[in-house]
Amino acid sequence: MNLGWVKLHRKLSDNKLWTSEPFTRGQAWVDMLMLANHKEDFFYVRGNRVTVQRGQLGWSQLGLSKRWSWSRGKTKRFLNELEIDQQIVQQNNFISSLIIIVNYEQYQGDGQQTVQRTDSRRTADGQQTDTNKNVKNDKKEKNVKKKNKDSVCFIKPSLEEVRQYITEKGYNIDPETFIAHYESNGWKVGRNAMKSWKSACVTWSKNPKKDEGKFIWWNIYPKRNGKRVGKADTFVRWAKVKEFDYEDMMTATRNYAASDEMAKDPERFFKLDKGNLPYWREWMEPATPDKQSDKGEWYE
Repeated sequence: MNLGWVKLHRKLSDNKLWTSEPFTRGQAWVDMLMLANHKEDFFYVRGNRVTVQRGQLGWSQLGLSKRWSWSRGKTKRFLNELEIDQQIVQQNNFISSLIIIVNYEQYQGDGQQTVQRTDSRRTADGQQTDTNKNVKNDKKEKNVKKKNKDSVCFIKPSLEEVRQYITEKGYNIDPETFIAHYESNGWKVGRNAMKSWKSACVTWSKNPKKDEGKFIWWNIYPKRNGKRVGKADTFVRWAKVKEFDYEDMMTATRNYAASDEMAKDPERFFKLDKGNLPYWREWMEPATPDKQSDKGEWYE
């Protein structure tokens, strides 16, 4: 049932019936497909030229909220969910906001693939024939199908591939933690199989502290009695921790997890004092066996 095409003209997005009431989530997704550029174009924001490529939307969250009759929070949650599922990628900067449809070609093809059909319907005045004469191109249709089939075949990246990619993009991501996280969950994003690890890197690079940070922390969190702590248990602690620098916190956690102090009293790590970790900065450097007592305690 998910094969074939349903043609929707972009004029539908301007129809009053389309925008007459708050959108459903499915309607919002279809609306994004119609609002996306079918060819490269540009617009200006405060004198700055912003280029919008095919398959991209030059819409802000505020603009979509007004269009869909949604609250700003609902729109943000919806877009974040689509991004986590690797349906879109959000690009925000101080000038503009762009939304990229990850598999745009699967929905729109190359713009040349069409189907000829005859729609005959009976009216009171007699027989009316409405023939939509379009050009069929079997060769291009096969190429598009092959391209779409290949695009969903996911191949796990190597550690070196991830390291090279995040270096090229300048992302502040630990490649080993990235690989470890997805190896532990079977290379899934949420409940869905991963389609693009590069898109996942984009998500991690934006605000890992809020979005993916808790998953990273869970991977390096000290084991209790030799077993990994449940995600829910770890996430509760993550939400309570206050006032720390993200990268430093990860470094300190790794150092503490590998220390003799952790080996002596593993339960100690799991005790929060009002959600604070007063001495965590003292674990920025790995502790040596003869200087464990000089490192201070992780908690008060």
